[in-house]
Amino acid sequence: MEEYSKLNYSNFMCCLDGDTSATGRRPVDEVIKPKPQPTKPRAGASASDVTNLKEREDFENQVLASSCASLKTTVIRPGFVYGGQGGFVADLFYTEPLVIQGRRDMRWSWVHVDDLAEGYVAVVRAPRSVVDGELYNLAAPNDNPTYEELRTAMAKAQGRKEKIEYKAADGDAPSRWDTDSIINPAKAMNELGWRPRHVGFVEEIDTYYKAWAAHKTAQSAAK
Repeated sequence: MEEYSKLNYSNFMCCLDGDTSATGRRPVDEVIKPKPQPTKPRAGASASDVTNLKEREDFENQVLASSCASLKTTVIRPGFVYGGQGGFVADLFYTEPLVIQGRRDMRWSWVHVDDLAEGYVAVVRAPRSVVDGELYNLAAPNDNPTYEELRTAMAKAQGRKEKIEYKAADGDAPSRWDTDSIINPAKAMNELGWRPRHVGFVEEIDTYYKAWAAHKTAQSAAK
């Protein structure tokens, strides 16, 4: 029972999607709060974006404040997750038209699902005095290709021949899709010894496309 009593952790995870553009694309750490997306000029869902980001921050603070003798809490903020069977990002970009709306140069931080899992393990194995009430960014350093680079690499891996079509941002699209979200994982690396093993989403894109395609083929065969 003593061994299991050490596992009274509550880990909350949310993907960072606030606007970090104000830092000049300098990755932000856990201290710097990302800005809510601007409420102009697009009318779409920007107001709800601001509300959602504020609610998320409030919930993170509530999770951290709930730490007590019987429950230790840690918040993990990963970048956009890739790998494995692809997830919603692969489903979205491999099946939709090859169109870039709005900015083509926006950058997001990425993390492989296996590296993210190792981050969770690092939190659980760390001394409670280190991780209790703490927030950690988990993303591969320097793995933040532009949206255009990402879509181009995914289209090439898929064997698509059509050219990318560029359009103005759709007012119905969430404004978070038109901002930079670049985070600094130095705290997790320094305090937890966490080291992402994968070289990057774009660099290994062929492997991840084949895994996604095989998964979709298996799904279709099972129907």
